[in-house]
Parts: sequence; structure tokens; C-alpha cells
Amino acid sequence: MGFEIKTENVFQTIELGKKLSECLDKNDIVLLQGDLGAGKTHFTKGIAIGLGIKDMVTSPTFTLMNEYRGGRLPLYHYDMYRISTDDEIYELGLNDFFDNDGVCVIEWNVFTGFKSEPLKVDITIVDENIRRFCFSGNQRLINKLKNIL
Repeated sequence: MGFEIKTENVFQTIELGKKLSECLDKNDIVLLQGDLGAGKTHFTKGIAIGLGIKDMVTSPTFTLMNEYRGGRLPLYHYDMYRISTDDEIYELGLNDFFDNDGVCVIEWNVFTGFKSEPLKVDITIVDENIRRFCFSGNQRLINKLKNIL
């Protein structure tokens, strides 16, 4: 069973990502869905900070995937906005990182062939500052996150 939480500013969105990072293990996959400007990249920044990654996290819109190392786990940050099929993902080799001992955070996911259940995070813009995060999918991660919030 999923749950919802609201953040009231960018700093709280980043803090929520940091909290989620405490729950993540190697090969975990987090799928982010939300309109442009909803906070997907800020949430991912929080995950990176929580993992101990020092690099500046940026949106991978034009690179498809950014890789970050130097933390507790590697972070693979995807943007699949311009991809429409599993075949494209295989052709580009983007699936090579799904089981590569790191954490995958995927914006605008289209892939259907994950080996384990991902955590789905739907982010809704409530107003200029407030965001609603709806968590579903991977019950292990949901339970761990609920316990630390």
C-alpha cells in the first residue's frame, strides 16, 4: 500500500530525497513522474546528497543518463522523455545499469522489463511551492521510508 506526503518548498523536497536515500540498496529503481518543474531533479539531488555524492546533480534531458559515483552507492539518473520503447533502451544500452550495483532514478520511464519492482513516485504541483509526492510500487522501500518519516 502506498502513501502520500507534501513538501512546502525546494528544501523540503531535497530533504525528502535524502530520507529516501537512507532506504535504498544496490539495484533499487526509483521511477519519477511529474510535470515539468514538479521537482524531479531536486528530489534526485536529495537522493544524491543522502548517498554522499558530492557532484552537482543536473537533469539528464540531453544526455539521457548521468552517472554519479563517490557515495555509498553509484547513482544512475535517467531522463527517458525522448525514448518511447523498450527496444530503444536496449539499443542505447541504457538497461546495462539497471542491475549494476547502484541506484537508478528514472524520470519519464517507459521501460517495462525491470527484474524487480521499482518504487514509483508521482509528483504533483499543488501550487507555486507545494508538491504532493505519491509513493507506490516497491513495498519494502515504502515501509522503510514511512518508518523514518
